Formats: sequence, C-alpha cells, structure tokens
Amino acid sequence: MKELQRMDTFLWRVYIEYKILESSKGPIIVPDRDRDIIKTYKPLDEYSQPFKKRSKVFVAFANVEQNQSSIIEIFKEYGPLWLSNNLLSDINEEIRALKNAWEIYQAISEREIDKLKNIIKIINAYDRGVPEKIRPYNEAVNKTIDLIEFSTGLKKEPPIQKRLEKPYNINNEFYLNYSLFYLIELIIFRIKLNGGALPSYNKIVEDEKNPLGYSTIPSFDCKNLAAALWIQFYNLVTSYQKLIKCKNKYCKRYFEKDGKREYDSPSCKKAQNMRDWRARKKLKS
Repeated sequence: MKELQRMDTFLWRVYIEYKILESSKGPIIVPDRDRDIIKTYKPLDEYSQPFKKRSKVFVAFANVEQNQSSIIEIFKEYGPLWLSNNLLSDINEEIRALKNAWEIYQAISEREIDKLKNIIKIINAYDRGVPEKIRPYNEAVNKTIDLIEFSTGLKKEPPIQKRLEKPYNINNEFYLNYSLFYLIELIIFRIKLNGGALPSYNKIVEDEKNPLGYSTIPSFDCKNLAAALWIQFYNLVTSYQKLIKCKNKYCKRYFEKDGKREYDSPSCKKAQNMRDWRARKKLKS
C-alpha cells in the first residue's frame, strides 16, 4: 500500500501520453509507460498561489467535457485521478460529482436559491414531537423542521443528515445556510471515499508558544489526485467564509476580504458612487 503524503509533499506524475485499453470491467485509461514523464507537480502546494488559482486543478476537472478525448487531454495536463484502475465509468462518475459540487458552490456564491432547490433535495424531515418518525419532506406541510436529510441523488453519495438546534423555517436563508453545510459534508465524504486523505497534525519544534510539539490546525494526507481535487475544493469552500460580496448593487461577484476594500474593481466602485450621487441629487430636488 502506498504511503500517504502530507499536503505540502504530495507529488503527482503526468505522462506524455495515455491510451485506452479494454478490461473485464470496461474501458480503462492507462499511461503509456514507454513514453517519458512530462512532469511531477504538487497539486496541494497552493498557499503560495493567488487566491483564484488555489483550486485550479479542481476547476479544470469540474469543467471538462465528459468524452474520451477530453479526459485524455486533461490527464496529459494534470495526470490520472488514481494510481491505477482508472476505469472510464469511474472517471465519469467522479467528474459528475465534481461538476455537481462546483454547481452548488456557484449557486451559493450567487445566492441562486431556486437553483439550489433543484440541485439539493430535502428528502426526509423530522419534527420535534416525533423525532423517531421518518417521513418524506412535503413543502406544503413541513413549514418548520428539527432534523433534515439532504441528497443530490448521485451514485455513491448517501443522504447527509443534520439535526437543527431549534425548529427552523424553510425559507431562502435556510437553503443558503444549509446548502453550504451540505457542500462541506459532501466534500469530506468524497475525500474519504477516494481513500486518500486522513486528518493529520504537522509536527513542529517545541517552544514556549507551542509546548505540545505539533500544530493544532489539522491538514490532510493524500495518495491520489482525486482526493487532492476534493481537498483543493475544501480549501476554496472554507475560504468562502472570508469572501464578501461587491457593494455594487448590480455586481454579483465575491472577492477575498482585503483590508477596507468593498468593491470587486475600481469600475464597480465608480459606478456605484455615481448611482448613489444621482439618488441623493434626486432626493434634494
């Protein structure tokens, strides 16, 4: 069994060519080992990169077309998803999950509630009076709930359950808040599903500030690119908590909080200032 590697040391190989072979389980993509390795790189060595590049490989796979030629081309750029047994059916299933998660994240970022309702289904609801009774969620009946089960319906993704601290009204803010919860739980599930990640603590030198000799902030260990993609996305989604929306009324973009900055770009700031000036002028007249 291949040893797990820490995020900052995880290396992945990219071959110059890949080919499709037939197997008893269906088509499988394998590297042409008679050809040279193009490169090795560190998919998770991302904190030195600008914010928008931190999930570059994840975003590339989440947007790739699901056909053989496109998959081979992205393998030639970033390498295969797993060390071996890259069955085309498994690859397509993983890409579907990546696309689905990316769609959820974008809908959360843009506050597209109707889109979230179409992607993430509440399949079961529980009320405080009958905690043991499971029944299908009915939007017309269940106005408040104590415990919910979410599902996207994708293969290998079981429903994710969440007990609420108090009865919660099913409204737009509910979908926004709990879609983010669901997404993080889903990412952690996919990391574990790929068998390539476990929480770990980085060893550090003991001193007065760190008498325990290890970091109290967990990282992940990794052994394949599929797990690395989900770890990349986990870092992006948890960074979402630090994103703020542009104050321009008509701008939907989010950006990383940086000092007192309130706008995505100088043009957004100028446009909103002009809009505010016109509104004040209209009130005075």
